[in-house]
Amino acid sequence: MYRGDIKKLALPFMIVLLFLTVAFTSIINFGMKDSAASQEIKQGVNQVIEEDMVKTSVGHIEVMEDESLKDGSYIVTSHLKYENPNIDETKQMIEIYSDQLANELANYNVNKVTVFWEVPHIQKDDNLARFHFQRNGEKIQMKERWFALSFKDT
Repeated sequence: MYRGDIKKLALPFMIVLLFLTVAFTSIINFGMKDSAASQEIKQGVNQVIEEDMVKTSVGHIEVMEDESLKDGSYIVTSHLKYENPNIDETKQMIEIYSDQLANELANYNVNKVTVFWEVPHIQKDDNLARFHFQRNGEKIQMKERWFALSFKDT
């Protein structure tokens, strides 16, 4: 009798196990595959940095759909590193570079851009500046800029 009960439970158990495997795989892979538009935006960011931003490297770039608008537009968050030891021009250059990147992203279907900057010659492994831009018609405009206290004194 015990052996027969196990056989009766085996099929439902296998079905539940299969369902859970598929469900967890979907959860793990959710958001992991970039859309073609997302990849194109990332390539555009990398191209601008490589071609136009001296002494700048990419930490990572995140491209997400702007769920608040439901129009297929994107939000881009870039984590960049500026490695110019000339402290006097650092603040000015990262602001220029942030503006340049945001304006380039205006050519894509991007609604918001946030650029975080790490500046190792001032402070290692910490964001010392953040610039936030938002689309206004055909252009993207700066809405907020922030500098860490350790950066404000430079």
